[in-house]
This record gives sequence, C-alpha cells and structure tokens, in this order.
Amino acid sequence: MARKGKIALIANGWNYEPLSKAMKGIRKCAEQEDFDIFTFLSFASYSEHTALMQGELNIYRLCDPAAYDGVIVFSTMLNSVETATSICALAREKKVPVVSMGMELDGISSVCVSNEEGMRDLVTHLVEEHGVKKVFFVAGTEDHVDSNARLRVTRETLESYGLELPEEMVGYGKWSNRYTIEMVHSKIRSREEMPDAFVCANDVMAMALATELDKTGIRVPEDVIVTGFDDLSEGEYFYPAMTTVKQNFEEVGRKACELIFQQIREGTVEEVQRLQVPSALVIAQSCGCGGQHKFTEAHIQYCKYSFQRNTDSKLLEQNERSMRRVISDVSDYASLKEGLQAFYSRNHQFEGDFFAIVLNREYFENVMASERELWERGFRKGVEVLVSLKNGERGSRELPQDFEELVPGYRKEEGVSHTYYFSPLHYYEYNYGYVILGGEPHIMQEN
Repeated sequence: MARKGKIALIANGWNYEPLSKAMKGIRKCAEQEDFDIFTFLSFASYSEHTALMQGELNIYRLCDPAAYDGVIVFSTMLNSVETATSICALAREKKVPVVSMGMELDGISSVCVSNEEGMRDLVTHLVEEHGVKKVFFVAGTEDHVDSNARLRVTRETLESYGLELPEEMVGYGKWSNRYTIEMVHSKIRSREEMPDAFVCANDVMAMALATELDKTGIRVPEDVIVTGFDDLSEGEYFYPAMTTVKQNFEEVGRKACELIFQQIREGTVEEVQRLQVPSALVIAQSCGCGGQHKFTEAHIQYCKYSFQRNTDSKLLEQNERSMRRVISDVSDYASLKEGLQAFYSRNHQFEGDFFAIVLNREYFENVMASERELWERGFRKGVEVLVSLKNGERGSRELPQDFEELVPGYRKEEGVSHTYYFSPLHYYEYNYGYVILGGEPHIMQEN
C-alpha cells in the first residue's frame, strides 16, 4: 500500500473533552511518523429526530478508508453503534488498518478503557467510607457497552457487601442532562424514596442531577451523594466538585495510533488485537470528602477565566448575526460566495489556521429543486469551495476533479503534521456541504 501520510479519525463533537484528550495522544504518535490527521466530526446524539441525526451522521460518508493509511473510530462516543460497526467493516473490507477506540467490535482491533478498576473502587469507597446501602444507578442507554459494564460492576460490588441493586433502582438518562432530569423525576417522587447515593454512568448526567436536586432543596452531598464517570474538567469546576472515575483517553489515543502504524509496518491488517487501559477513582466533594483546598483552587481559576469565556461567546454570537445578515442580503449564489468570503476574511477569530466551506452549488442555484432530487443526483457533481482561508488569508478554491482530497489546495508537507476537522452542513437528512477547520480552532474547545 502506497504511503499517503494520512490517518482518518471518526469522532463526535459533543464529546469534545474526551476527544481532545485522545487527539493529544494520537497527535503525538502521528507527528513522530509525519502523518496528517483528518477528523470527521458529527454532532449526532441520542434523539427522536432521526432525519436530523442522519444529516449529521452522513459526514462519515465523505471518508473513503482507501484514501487513508489507517482509520481510527472513536466507537464508544459516536452515539451510533451501527455507524461505528459499518465504518470499521468497510475499512476492513478495503484492507485498510482500522482500530476501534473504547468499544470491542467483531474482527476489529481495539483499545478500550477498563471500567472495572475505577468503578469497583468508587462503589467500595461509598460503602466503606460513607456507609452507603441504597444506590440508584443512572445509566446511559440500554444498549451501550460502557453503561452496561459500569452497571454490572456496581451491582457486583454492592452484592459483595450483601447489598442489592434492584431493577427499579436503575434508570436511563441517555447520557444527557434533560433525559436524566425527566427520568429521575419519574422514578423518585418523594424524599422517602431518595437513595443514599446516585451513581451515574457519566459526569454530564451527574452534574445535571446534582443541579436539579439543589433546585428542589436537596443538598449534595449533605442529603444525598452523587457521583459521575469520565473526570471532565467541568466536574472539577462544578460545585461540589464531582467524585468520579478517570478514563485516560490520551493513553487510549496513543495506543490506538501505535496499533495503526504497527499494522502498516507489519502488514497485519487481519490480525485482531485487544488492548485495555485501566480506569482510576477520583475522590472529590460530591461524596462528602476529598481535597477541599485543591478544588477551591480549581473553582477560583474557573472564575478568573469566566470573563474571557463570556466575552468570546458574545463575540461569536455577534459574528453569527453578522453572517446571517450577509446571507439574507444576497440575491444569487455568486453574491453569496463573494459575501461570505469577504465576511470570513474580516472575522476569523475562532476558526483556526485553516477554514473552508464546501458546498453543492446546485442546491443554491436551483431553489425549486427538492432536497431529495439533488441528493439522488449525487452530492459530488456540483461541489465547489465557497470560502477558503489559510492563516487569515484567502486560500485555494480548488478541489481535485476526482474529489479524493477533501481539503482545498491540500498537499502533504513533509516534516509537518496537520490536523483537519470536517463537520456537515445539512437540511434534516439532506447534506449540501461541509465545513473544514484546521489546526486547533478555538471554536471547537467548548463545543
């Protein structure tokens, strides 16, 4: 297989902090090997809006595994097991090295975080140090391998102390804040039904639950303990700081990338390897103990930077309002093209070293054509670059005729490793383009 100098990463933008940690490990490895990283990023979630989610998931159709030396799939956080499975299977079919991060899939090499150590130590801590006897487990989704593993370890550890976790004390928050709040209200209707501890399968659900409990006058940890899983920075800044379990995603990313290069060098695409990285308990305030001074310092640092975050958020909103005015003022596609290029030439504080918008011009030139008609005729026929910036200057507007290269003007620079992010533009399930961000764009760092 001829060397292309490119690795594809399939990921989800809602899970940016774990992704950024994994990216750090992948990037270190890719830089040593002089490879660029092409990250295909949807914002799909567990939602009833299936058409909307399909438009997000379609970004992965841009990734032809054969165009890359290897493919890494962040399977556990795609919010679509079917998508992770199909991408891995396609790469395997095309004899391209592929590794699944966070989830074991049949016939695919994987690097996963072991839920065992951290979850067992967490429950042991709750029972032995805090006398917890009654636990309510807030799971993610019923079919998610990590959620089920964390539930199993919680139940087994409780049973080792002669305690039970009956089915009625398990609820599914779908990894999100709103579902968690609704589910807990439906399950726990009075203070008498309150457990000693809510053990949550991730930090997002734990923080949402702790906030909602506080609104109803129930204090954490004085009245009830709440714990999470993931060790997000938001959990450290949260009050009370979240007792949780750390997943070392930087190590996961590094090992996944090393497996890819091992397969490339040794030609062992067919050989399946299973690697695991241990998890670890992080004791904080939400269980009633742990590092008071440390977390006070974290809260102070968070407050210090809140002004800058709020200022950036307001500036981004202002830029988006200005962009919408540009779009609403134009009367044809040519004016749209020039108007947006001029706008982004002036306003690119958040977009990173490289920024481009690639569109199917037919979608905008023929407003009477239906989305389905354009989709069925093929996305790539009328594709062109609407906006392109490199280091703040106008960049190339050329895409190769064969469309193998998705980045306008792309060429591999020897000795330099670049990172690109691709996200979809779509109307429900119908995609009409994509956005590219290069380097370490500020807009990515807080979703």
